[in-house]
Amino acid sequence: MRFRIFAALMLSLLPSAQARSLDLIRSSGVLRIATTTDVEPISFIQNGQLAGFSYELGQLTAKSMNLKTQWVTRPFDELPRGLAQDQYDVVISTQVIDPNNNLADFTRPYFCTSAVLVARQSELLRPSKKMDGKTFVVQAGTSYQKYAQQLPFAKKVTVVGNAQSALQSVALGKADATITDKYVALQMMLVYGKSPMSASGPYRDERIGMTVSKGNDGLRTALNAALGRVMGNGSYHLASMLAFREDARCEL
Repeated sequence: MRFRIFAALMLSLLPSAQARSLDLIRSSGVLRIATTTDVEPISFIQNGQLAGFSYELGQLTAKSMNLKTQWVTRPFDELPRGLAQDQYDVVISTQVIDPNNNLADFTRPYFCTSAVLVARQSELLRPSKKMDGKTFVVQAGTSYQKYAQQLPFAKKVTVVGNAQSALQSVALGKADATITDKYVALQMMLVYGKSPMSASGPYRDERIGMTVSKGNDGLRTALNAALGRVMGNGSYHLASMLAFREDARCEL
């Protein structure tokens, strides 16, 4: 999934505001949640309404905490700024758990996925010299951008604003390949069914967690407990099957 480089982005987002404590959240009765809308089936807009696995899981988690929800949608690049400025309490999107992040904390993983290569030519689905000189298009600020830049051969890496734009560029022949989330790739390949796109097997495994402000341990602990309840009562399984047609938790 997209590695959201929260540490790098948040370093430039001073000044920051004090995050709401769990007690303040409970007294308000509302959990403020932020997500992005460019990663169907994880988080997207359907019939004018927020939809997807992250949305469903956020609703279930808040309900388990006896809280209502207030959702905010932002382009990914803006999510860290809002968290640093206490515009919302938690980000539920596609943040890869990073133990070295010094500016944000992560919950337990709420699903596991992998990055995949998507290309118009099947011979480009494995990193090799055949990719030399090819054009990769990737979403800005993601692990995919980092993975593409680290490929050990000469290539051009073009950065775009969202996952759909990256996949569309490959589908329309404007780029040779992209790296993206496997669930997003499968969904977009259905949309562009007549395009000669193929996806590789797992390129990098990724564990996805919710993100809270650094040091907001009370909220993180409460979210972990709520996730445990949701995963244990069958509702997680139903939401995951609806979004992915499989149970996406990291430990079955």
